[in-house]
Amino acid sequence: MRADEFIEPFEYPNPFCYPPALAKACGDPFQYAMKLSTGELIFFESAEPHSFDWVLIKPPDDPIDKNNRDIPLCDRGLYVRVSSIVWVADAPNGS
Repeated sequence: MRADEFIEPFEYPNPFCYPPALAKACGDPFQYAMKLSTGELIFFESAEPHSFDWVLIKPPDDPIDKNNRDIPLCDRGLYVRVSSIVWVADAPNGS
């Protein structure tokens, strides 16, 4: 597979060995949070795998949730290098 090829979203189990909460976000939209190695905290609603190294993080639909983060997510999402992720949480505000 070439690095520039898009990979369709998958459901758990995940072939890229993403952290479990990130893999779940790829198939089950809900509330998630992640912290990057540079210190930024990102709240997001879903993710799409792009490659082994990159994942597309999708912003929450609720405008109130969009203000509660260190990095402003574009409406079309933000590509994050998987190796830059320190942790990922499923339902950071409770379920």
